[in-house]
Amino acid sequence: MVIDIDRIGNLYIADANADRIREVDTAGIIYTVAGGGTCCSLGDGGPPLLANLCGPQGVAVGSSGDIYIGDVCSNRVRLVVTYPVGIKDIIKHEFDFTLYPNPANQVVTIEAYLKSNYAVTIIDVLGRLIYKDSFTDKIQIPVANWQPGVYSVQVISENGYKNVQKLIVQ
Repeated sequence: MVIDIDRIGNLYIADANADRIREVDTAGIIYTVAGGGTCCSLGDGGPPLLANLCGPQGVAVGSSGDIYIGDVCSNRVRLVVTYPVGIKDIIKHEFDFTLYPNPANQVVTIEAYLKSNYAVTIIDVLGRLIYKDSFTDKIQIPVANWQPGVYSVQVISENGYKNVQKLIVQ
């Protein structure tokens, strides 16, 4: 969500062009609540106004007033906590990808949604390397000649973000 409203009616806006999160209070006054205006992902643990965001595309306000920020260009979810005041990275080095069909018997497709280059590694339950390749956005992997079983699929982005999913080959 690009905007959200807190429990007292303040509006929060993810301003991707300015790399900031804005608050419009109930009197209509606009404040910057997070982001230093420079596109990078520095400033965790410090004051929110000194933290740098990179293309925030989402904002959500929790019931305690904490602000969750979808910092898309840096592939992170950031959190502005109300007490003590600060910003931190709450989801680090992870992202999601789609693996389909699963179970598979002919071809499996891996599709990642972040702008990045990826490395994929697939190992079997004995820890043997079965497949290794790189891709951008999407890859199709033939599995028709693989033994039926459970495999571990690890995808790592060029930024070091990684995720692992289970693949079943029939």
